[in-house]
Amino acid sequence: MPSRPTALAFTCLAALCLAAPARADDSKEKGFWERETLLGEAGGLRPALAAKGVTVSLSLTGESWSGLSGGLRRGTRTGGMGLASVALDTEKAGLWQGGKLFISGVGTFGRFPGSALMGGIQSPSSNEATRGALLYEAWYDQSFADKKVSLRLGQIRADTEFLTSTYGESEDWGGAGMLFTNSGFGFPGIYGLALPSGGPAYPLATPGARLKLAPDDAWRIQLALFNGTPTRSAFGFRGGALAMAEVQYHRNQGENDKALPGAYRLGTWFHNQRFADLYSDTAGRSLAHPLSTGLPNRHAGNWGAYVMADQLLFQTGEERSQSIGASARLMAAPGDRNVADLQATFALTWKGAIPGRDDDTAGLGVTFLRMGSAARAIARDTQAFSGSFTPLRGNETVLEATYQIALAGWWQLQPSLQYVARPGAGIADPNRPGRTLRDAWVFGLRSTIAF
Repeated sequence: MPSRPTALAFTCLAALCLAAPARADDSKEKGFWERETLLGEAGGLRPALAAKGVTVSLSLTGESWSGLSGGLRRGTRTGGMGLASVALDTEKAGLWQGGKLFISGVGTFGRFPGSALMGGIQSPSSNEATRGALLYEAWYDQSFADKKVSLRLGQIRADTEFLTSTYGESEDWGGAGMLFTNSGFGFPGIYGLALPSGGPAYPLATPGARLKLAPDDAWRIQLALFNGTPTRSAFGFRGGALAMAEVQYHRNQGENDKALPGAYRLGTWFHNQRFADLYSDTAGRSLAHPLSTGLPNRHAGNWGAYVMADQLLFQTGEERSQSIGASARLMAAPGDRNVADLQATFALTWKGAIPGRDDDTAGLGVTFLRMGSAARAIARDTQAFSGSFTPLRGNETVLEATYQIALAGWWQLQPSLQYVARPGAGIADPNRPGRTLRDAWVFGLRSTIAF
């Protein structure tokens, strides 16, 4: 595995010099740089499979991250991720209407930045995961009533369809396809901290069922039930159950609508396990009190709620190729049993910001994560009772500026610059006794190839 970013940086630099400045006209036969996948039609195999309802996808992402200042330490981490999937459309396969079978796998390698550089709660890389390969998703989806109802069963994830922004999402990869690289813009850190194993989100899918209702072009209702504790083992069952519900309203989504489109979501979730209180023990005392039983009080279940809004603000250019969109999320969870109780994200995306680069996308986003009331209170009590320095953790804020370059139809290069205020929401600095980590700067370069 590469330990230094030299090869990745050299390859990306060479690609910048060779890449065509823009996509060719889709009405013409697509050449090497304009095709959507590196292998193109693969000698006729890909269209032959597509005619039978089979779609095969493979992508490889390599990325390098450097801590520039602050955080835990300076240095560089290089890692990567591979995604592979096979989908079968039962109608095209000559079987029955409305069915889709989907199987995917994911593998990660190298070292990601995580807490090793920044010490933050939210990783600079949304691809960060334990190294290794595993079955990702394996589900069957059946639509009914002229696609107004669909039911999905199997090994599934929440971040493909729930809590997912309109800007940057893809049908099958969901949150993994977001423009912003910081994990706080994907499946949110507040719920990753709250749910066992981080919840049914990248890189762990889990057995579950999802029902989607689309009574008209504007409204969507999604209901899902997941195994409560995802594992790296395929179709593993343990740790209670997680239920999720989301209502969506889409406006101006039709081909003939001239007004700017938008999408708005309201959602909630409930986990039926018992969750430990982070402040009080079974006797009602602070867990930091010298006379505490040391046994936390336990709560029946855990829950959260969120609201989201995506709105296109501006659109112009040939075939509306340039556009500016805004995306906002507000998420909450009980502060007595969760490390974080509030998270907010806001982002602006600008597609075609540079003339002649209609497939490039620029983004500027901020994510704010606040520690829960119990986590803050126990830190104050620990300091009071022990008399030693204990960081009074408050919040972590990340600002990200990124630019996704379409080097080719099948190759994307993406630099990302991130500023982290109060990494880890103010954890202790091991190199400076009695102080918290300094604000940090991190720079990353991500290269993704679709085969």
